[in-house]
Amino acid sequence: MKNALITGVNGFTGPYVKEALLQQGLVVYGTSFKKSNDPHILQTDLRIPDSIEHTVNQVNPDIVIHLAGSACPAVQDIDKIFSANAVCTFNLLKSLHDLRKKPESILICSTAHVYSTKNTHDFLETSPIEPLSYYAKSKLVVESIAKTWEKKLPITTIRPFNYTGPGQTNRYLIPKIVDHYARRKETIALGNLDISRDYSDVRTVSEVYAKLAQTAHPGEIFNICSGKSHTLHQIIELMNAIAGYEIDITTSKDHIRSNDIKQICGSNQKLKDSIGTFSEIPLHETLRWMYQHRIAELESTP
Repeated sequence: MKNALITGVNGFTGPYVKEALLQQGLVVYGTSFKKSNDPHILQTDLRIPDSIEHTVNQVNPDIVIHLAGSACPAVQDIDKIFSANAVCTFNLLKSLHDLRKKPESILICSTAHVYSTKNTHDFLETSPIEPLSYYAKSKLVVESIAKTWEKKLPITTIRPFNYTGPGQTNRYLIPKIVDHYARRKETIALGNLDISRDYSDVRTVSEVYAKLAQTAHPGEIFNICSGKSHTLHQIIELMNAIAGYEIDITTSKDHIRSNDIKQICGSNQKLKDSIGTFSEIPLHETLRWMYQHRIAELESTP
């Protein structure tokens, strides 16, 4: 059986990707900053070359999915962002290159935030690049680092758009909305309800990651998206129906950005052409799943 290594396995996405790989019959290892009692989860600090070298030598992975790093665009700690994203990626790739038996496939996670927002919909992998936030800039550096290793390692770069599911923190918009409904809150403070974004289900994203990782596409870049966009107003309407009541919305200046883009939507045609069909879970099913999961969490809390 093949070995897979997921960096940042205990983050939001990691457990779902782990499950997708296990279902495909792989032996799955993961890195975590904290010590674990699970022998398949190895305490690793990717900022320290010796630490990641020890881990990759121990696992000797056939497949690597690099999820570790700073994933929140709102974070403004520049040193932390670039260390977590760029430095860790370099250390990982160097360690993998130094292995006697190289991995068959390596997935490096970038972001759709690298695209220029002058074009606001139907983003292709060839669309213009113009990252605005430090987070997006750090991910473009990650892509550049990956490119320097492409002739030596089988690297595929992925650019996920927004995706969500249980386990994502309330710092993100949809989990915040779902939590308000699960708690039967009467009001919620939001920004512009007409803003439209491309949302996927984390289960779909994890399935795609697993498929991409098992069919190497060296040097290629793929959007990970639904190809559809939903406004915040539509999400609220869906949640009203799921929860069975209407929440009152207050407009908060703190949630309105002067440079907010009205619509962002990606194209997943290249992805479909490369890996074939995959489960495309509708947003209303994702929201219902999150709502039921959050209610169960609240009911189980003393």
